[in-house]
Amino acid sequence: MEDRKALNDSFLPIKEDGYVLWPLNFEVEGEIIECT
Repeated sequence: MEDRKALNDSFLPIKEDGYVLWPLNFEVEGEIIECT
């Protein structure tokens, strides 16, 4: 998680309704992480 967060340092993930939406235009495959 930390490593991926560091990669997204330029553009922070968008938190919405307890979900973290990673940019899909990033080199890494975008995915929705559930923050419970």
